[in-house]
Amino acid sequence: MKKLSLFIALIVCSIVCLQSSGIAITQAGTTIESYAEIRYAGREIVSNLITHEVGQIFGLELDPMSSEASVSPGETYYFPHVLTNVGNGSDLITFSIIEVTPETWSANLVYDKNFNGVYDSGFDVIIGQSTSEPRSEESAYYFLIQIITSATSEASGYAVLRVTSEANDGPSYFGANGSLFGGDDVIQIKDELASELTNLSISRNDSTGDIILSWEGTSADIYYLESFSSDFSSASLEASNVSSPYISSSVEAQDGNTRFYRIAPAGSTAYALGIMGKFDVPVSVGINQLSLPLIPSSNAISNVIGTQVTGATNAFDADRVWKYNSSSPSGYDIAWLVGGVGPPYDGQWYTGNYPTTLTIGPDEGFILQIREGHSASYITFVGSVSNVDRSIPVSVGMNFIGTCFPVEVPLGDQASTGDSNLWESGATGATNAFDADRVWKYNPSAPAGYDFAWLVDGVNPTYNGKWYTGNYPTTMKLQPGLGYWIQVREGHSGFTWTYKKPY
Repeated sequence: MKKLSLFIALIVCSIVCLQSSGIAITQAGTTIESYAEIRYAGREIVSNLITHEVGQIFGLELDPMSSEASVSPGETYYFPHVLTNVGNGSDLITFSIIEVTPETWSANLVYDKNFNGVYDSGFDVIIGQSTSEPRSEESAYYFLIQIITSATSEASGYAVLRVTSEANDGPSYFGANGSLFGGDDVIQIKDELASELTNLSISRNDSTGDIILSWEGTSADIYYLESFSSDFSSASLEASNVSSPYISSSVEAQDGNTRFYRIAPAGSTAYALGIMGKFDVPVSVGINQLSLPLIPSSNAISNVIGTQVTGATNAFDADRVWKYNSSSPSGYDIAWLVGGVGPPYDGQWYTGNYPTTLTIGPDEGFILQIREGHSASYITFVGSVSNVDRSIPVSVGMNFIGTCFPVEVPLGDQASTGDSNLWESGATGATNAFDADRVWKYNPSAPAGYDFAWLVDGVNPTYNGKWYTGNYPTTMKLQPGLGYWIQVREGHSGFTWTYKKPY
């Protein structure tokens, strides 16, 4: 038997790899030579030289692959996109809008000349519904899809764009960053646009207790939160694909529950602008010092309070609203609810013997008087959530004010953000509670009938600008639905209170 010699083989070759996005890949047409060399038992064998030419690999990357937005009927919207050739050679790439719905909408491609992702007159060129572009490797093409809606209130629509490469290399796969390689050399993106819902409103039916949401536009999805947050990302879906008007299915007036709503066109995650709310404030027999935690659709008492309280045939037995007026003989303007007289008077609010002109607006405090023997556990306020800072005039003397935000706001510490901003707005402090401007909060169980907070100033930087109750930092907060008194001392100056939005 012939014994085989021990040998060592050395193989030398070149290897070509398709690398991830961001690293240059071998270009199409590149020639690669390789051979193998084997050595054993003192001999050397070299294989034939093999020549490889790198073929073209198709690769496109689109960002984003889809988008959603909403506009008012009759408006135009531009969806920004960027396409990058991540293949290994130049390619002829064709863009075509292949579908637009509904039929009354239209769409165009817009070349984004200054690459900023928005439509700028003079820097973007409308190129119709299709175009072809030679794209070298690693080159990007910035474009917009222009969707033109009709003036009527259709439901949502969309445009579909097809992007086709000239190359074709068989089965497809996804590479780095979601880039698509191979396949039919076609990828599509879908941009969805919803007709924005308009004229959103919320109302209360005092006879049935219904909380009613209304809007103009298409059918809608209703989302809600049980406590206020400007971020609705954790909201629950209350109803899907419903028409206006919609009666909230889970709450009713005066049930003690608070709820905030946002509305989106059905099937879309693009909320209509604005948050609406139903806010219940507890009340009891006697005097209740209140304010509006929401912006009502109308400041009329018939809208703000309506018939949630009890009327009578005269002002001395009816539940009443008192509004501070320092120039009035009694210090207040008063309205009472008519009941037990008969139509058309029952349910109307009167001042004296005439229909009242009294109103209750945001930022104002008012008193709601519930008579002995009458019942009302909660008053339901409905309206929109304020999305702006409030500007409230404060004069020397007593000012009955409201806090028109649906969250509580600390009176101090004035050195931090998110407090009342009263000191920064011009309230005047002192070294003692008898000379300083004060905030009064109604508390019938307190010895004086109120809790007080006074503004410190003239002591030292550690204490100046802070609010105290007695000799200790106050824990008083401005709570939604309650009315407060701001007392500006004689000799101090009035000011405009910039009450900053706390969310």
